[in-house]
Amino acid sequence: DFAFSHPGGTLGKQLLLKVHDIMKSGDDIPRVTENVKLAEALLEISDKGMGMTTVIDKVGKLVGVFTDGDLRRTLDARLDINETRIGQLIGSNAKTIDPGMLAAAALHIMEENEISSLVVLNDAGALAGVVHLKDLLHAGIVYCLSASINPPQTHSGDSLCPTAALTNTFERWNRASGFSVCSRAFRQSSPMD
Repeated sequence: DFAFSHPGGTLGKQLLLKVHDIMKSGDDIPRVTENVKLAEALLEISDKGMGMTTVIDKVGKLVGVFTDGDLRRTLDARLDINETRIGQLIGSNAKTIDPGMLAAAALHIMEENEISSLVVLNDAGALAGVVHLKDLLHAGIVYCLSASINPPQTHSGDSLCPTAALTNTFERWNRASGFSVCSRAFRQSSPMD
């Protein structure tokens, strides 16, 4: 009842907003086929601005993801980005979520796995979208990232902040992005795409 009475408030958003409401879909999904060279995949990562790309097979089924972290490991191995196919570099352990799940559940999965994006698969297992931590920030789902800041509380003293515990993933992203986030609002302290 509370969520329906206060749909625009922070708690209402957490209780009602679904992944499909905020995910990137269609042409906004970063995606390459498993046979493309790493150099081409890097262009897709840069063009879509999510720090990752999905990797699909020739029929469009998800094979895996390639992230900025994977790129660093690839460069450490001194692989040639113009010769190495992306399919050689990915694992099959992509974290996924259903589009009908709550956006707050996406945040929880990201926090638990120390990742900044999730692949969204529909009921048939087809690629439907990608949800990024930035999408959750902009939707107001993430409103308190730092344990050094007192999270908002209910009248009984319980924390309203779903991420009141310090998490390395969000702290790293927060520092790297220039966002200062707390109390249902954020201020952008440096330009970000």
